Amino acid sequence: MESFPFKQQPGVSRRQIRELAELEFIPKAVNLVFIGPTGVRQNGTGVRALAEGFAERLSRAVHPRSGPVRRDVRFPRRPRLAQTHPTLGASRLPFIDEVGYLNLRPEQTNIFFKLMEERCGRKATLITTNLEYDQWARLLGNKDLTEALLSRLRHQCQTIRINGPSLREPQG
Repeated sequence: MESFPFKQQPGVSRRQIRELAELEFIPKAVNLVFIGPTGVRQNGTGVRALAEGFAERLSRAVHPRSGPVRRDVRFPRRPRLAQTHPTLGASRLPFIDEVGYLNLRPEQTNIFFKLMEERCGRKATLITTNLEYDQWARLLGNKDLTEALLSRLRHQCQTIRINGPSLREPQG
């Protein structure tokens, strides 16, 4: 957190980020959602949680092998998250990065919903996204399921919006 560029991201509360860096949200089962465009350093708290040993992995939202909403899942009719992703539901803090850059197939959306359903009020989840909540139905492809998923995700949640400029310098 010492390296977070507060001067370049003036809309971010230094106090809030420092409190989150204490990682007290994890035992309280509070979800964190960082919303902002690419390159604004949304994942600083997640990196800290990884370093402290809380987050088991940094996952891209759609990754062919390791992401929480995998492309290659064989999906039973009434899936339990433990059947499709045995470690994800039990993870102390899944860190799901870059939600919103790729559209999800129906089975991936179902897995994401099951993750939120099984963790709701019990365990924290950390998500970074470029989408405001009202745009998630476009990503997930099902308005009713999106409302149910967001209801679970936002039940105990802190949303941090980072709206500053990209911190990635063009090369060349």
